[in-house]
Amino acid sequence: MEEITIQEFGGEVKFTKYIADQRKVAEKLLNAIDLDVEDFTITPEEKTLEDKRVDLVVRDPNNNVIQVIECQDASGWLDPVHASKILWYSDDKKCDDVVIITEDMTEDMRNFVIRLNKESWVNIYVIQPTILKQDDGKPFITFKAILRPTSWSKKIVRANNPTNASESPFAEFMKAKYDENRDMFDLINTSSQRCYVACSVIGSTGMKVLILRNTKGFKIQLHHHGLHDTETFRETVKQQYPEAKFNTYAAHTYADTWEDAFEMYKNTVEFINNGTIRHT
Repeated sequence: MEEITIQEFGGEVKFTKYIADQRKVAEKLLNAIDLDVEDFTITPEEKTLEDKRVDLVVRDPNNNVIQVIECQDASGWLDPVHASKILWYSDDKKCDDVVIITEDMTEDMRNFVIRLNKESWVNIYVIQPTILKQDDGKPFITFKAILRPTSWSKKIVRANNPTNASESPFAEFMKAKYDENRDMFDLINTSSQRCYVACSVIGSTGMKVLILRNTKGFKIQLHHHGLHDTETFRETVKQQYPEAKFNTYAAHTYADTWEDAFEMYKNTVEFINNGTIRHT
C-alpha cells in the first residue's frame, strides 16, 4: 500500500465528498473526535447564509447540527484562513463543536488553535488523516486527533445546554442517577447527541469511564482517546468483559439494566485504579 496526500487523492472537495459517501469512513472520523452516535447524517458542500461552502455538516436524527467540519485544502498544512473561518461556520450553523482536517500544522498554528479553544466559544478538534492507496486502487483511510479541546469537561459543560440540540428522552433518568451518585460521577451530558454520566480522567492513566443511555439500554465505555490501543489493553479488558468490543479509541460493552451498568462502571473504575485493566 502507498500513502498519499489529500492533493493526490484529488483535493479536499473530492476527499470530503468521499467521507460523506462512505459510511464506515465517516464513522472512523466521528470516532476520532470521541463522538459516539448511532444514527447521523453527514452532508458535503453545505452552504452558509453568505453562500460559502462548508466541507461537511453532521446532524443527529432530529436534524440538529452536531459537528461542523472544515478540511484544509490541497496545500496540506493548516493555514490561518482555514483555522479562522471555522469560527464563522460554527456561528452560521449554530454549533460549537467543530473539526479541522489537516495533514499537519506548524507550532504557531497549533498555539493559535489552542488559544481559540481556551478563549472562544468553539471546541476544536484537529484531525490528521492517513490515506493509503491499496493494490486494488481503493483508498483505506484512518483519522487521528492531533489536537483536542483544551478540557474534556469544558466540552461536556457546553453539551449540557447546546443552543441547537434537543434534550435526550432519558435526560431526567440520567439526571436522577447523577444526583444519587455524585461521589461516582463528575460529568453529565443530557443532550440528544449523547446522554451519559461519567468520571473524568482516572489518575494519570488518560482513561475515563462512561455510562451511555440509549434506546437499546446502557453502554459502558472505557475511553482512552487512542492513547492506549494496545494488545495488553484489549487482553486485560477481555479478561473482565469477554463480550467487549473495541475501536481505536475505546472499549465498550452493554447492560440491559441500570443496576448492571452501574456495577460494571464501578468495577471498571476499580480495575483501572488497581492495574487489572492496563495498557502496558
